[in-house]
Amino acid sequence: MHMHIERIGQIAIPVTDVDRAIAFYRDVLGLAFLFRGGPNLAFFDCGGVRILLDKPEEAEFRNHSSVIYFTVSDIKTSFAEVVERGAKPEGSRI
Repeated sequence: MHMHIERIGQIAIPVTDVDRAIAFYRDVLGLAFLFRGGPNLAFFDCGGVRILLDKPEEAEFRNHSSVIYFTVSDIKTSFAEVVERGAKPEGSRI
């Protein structure tokens, strides 16, 4: 079985103020608010792609750009394949 990216499942966007970001994405952009995951996470739907607003706890991740999550049919096989292709896993739990 070979890896096949099916679609974008989620995009994480780092923010410094989750409440302010919720107001912007919900009230200004008009995205459908899905739920809040504690004080540092909020989820929206954007045409079937989930948007995650995240206030990173670790300082090293606060100034990073968005993270795109791809949907695959078999995560373990896909993970092994991209590592075999040269990806360097960082903090992986798989």
